[in-house]
Amino acid sequence: VDDLSVQAGIPAELDTEAACNSIKELVPSLGLFMHCQIYYKSHIEPYLSILEESCRYLLESHYNSETNGWE
Repeated sequence: VDDLSVQAGIPAELDTEAACNSIKELVPSLGLFMHCQIYYKSHIEPYLSILEESCRYLLESHYNSETNGWE
């Protein structure tokens, strides 16, 4: 039994679904939080890797480390 379950007063013998429902009642914003996590993973995270690749490409191909300038 995890700490959140203990705080919510969920008996250890309850099944997982009942425990989850009790926690959702304890934390009304949990659904919103999970939705935000899903949104981040599907909409934002992919663009972060594209941005990182683009920056790496710019640095490798257009930045001159000898002159500390852009070409």
